[in-house]
Amino acid sequence: MRYSEMEFPLAKFDIMLSSLHDIWEKGWLDEYSEDHFLIRAIRRELHDIKAERQLKNNRMFYYPGQFNINSEDFSVNFCINFSFALGSLIECFGETSIKNFVVNQLSAGKSHYNEDTFYEALSEVSILRFFIGRAEWNQYLYEPALHQSSNRKNPEASFILDYKDNRKIRFNIEVKSPKFLYVPDDIDKPTLIPAILLSREGRQKFKEFCDENSIRYVNPRVMKLKDFINSAADKFTEPKEDEYNLLYINWSYSEFPSDGFLEAWGLLMNPINGLMTHEYFAQEIGISEDAFKKISAIIVYTEALDGLMFSDFKDVWIRHGGSTCFRMIINPNEKDIFTDDIYKRRLEILGQVTAMYPSIDPMKYVLFSYHTRENIDKSNTLIDDIYKLIERYSLREDS
Repeated sequence: MRYSEMEFPLAKFDIMLSSLHDIWEKGWLDEYSEDHFLIRAIRRELHDIKAERQLKNNRMFYYPGQFNINSEDFSVNFCINFSFALGSLIECFGETSIKNFVVNQLSAGKSHYNEDTFYEALSEVSILRFFIGRAEWNQYLYEPALHQSSNRKNPEASFILDYKDNRKIRFNIEVKSPKFLYVPDDIDKPTLIPAILLSREGRQKFKEFCDENSIRYVNPRVMKLKDFINSAADKFTEPKEDEYNLLYINWSYSEFPSDGFLEAWGLLMNPINGLMTHEYFAQEIGISEDAFKKISAIIVYTEALDGLMFSDFKDVWIRHGGSTCFRMIINPNEKDIFTDDIYKRRLEILGQVTAMYPSIDPMKYVLFSYHTRENIDKSNTLIDDIYKLIERYSLREDS
């Protein structure tokens, strides 16, 4: 029996779930797997959430061992907030576009359900919902065709605003979310990820160092960044004076629950061989020259459980410890593409709309977890040794 032929399981919450109830009855969810996150949430059966431990670590008031999920409450809260988000998307982009998204993308493989694909689609919902509320936009375009060729793929959405002096401000948005291998049960084992490009010998030396010190070594996922950047560049065109091409990357569900985004941040912006600070290395690994002409800014972030439950991107501004869990990287070539006055104005508008500003250069080139309370001297010695390896084996333009 199709879901649309069944009674909506959350009918008693119908006042707050009108959009979700509506797509249930219209059959948008009929091809969804019974294992799908949304179907389990509607049935209040979210007894386990993939990457739950990682997502909980990024909550504002989370302390290990002091927070447990009530599956029924979480299910209802998720559905209520997702329904509101869905209603906003339908109102702005139209029912036809959002039906296609729900049926073919959010379904995450339909009968061949893949939860990573669902999280990727949910990231898109979160970002687009956030942008809807950032201005009184005059036009919303879902998957706009920026190229004349019908063979080219399109970005997620465009937001257009009639601005002063008869100017039109346009933001084109692309959203990506990596499919990481999930963290093993021994998540507390010391782990190391160099957020920097290493020579082949350097990668081997790091593995040997980690083996000797019982540390889990993870190669930096630089090729994921390359693929995301190239994909976005292929969808965008070179921005005009009042046009912004933004690439959002949800670097979540990785080995460092709260700080996973720092891996991508370091790879993009470290001063030794960052991909956005050293175009030479970007091209060496296969990033297209178009990326430096087309992408205005890249935002890398790590989502919390709160963000998942509320379908709300704003949670990346708040986490336990008081710091944000995102970084914005401005394309350094924008200074050469535009005049000083235009570049300054672009930064101001970008900050006003995104509520973000370019982040300072990262001071750390490695993500390293070690229980310092148990042996702070050992930890400090290991960190010193790690940075010596980085100094010796980092790729450099003159090497």
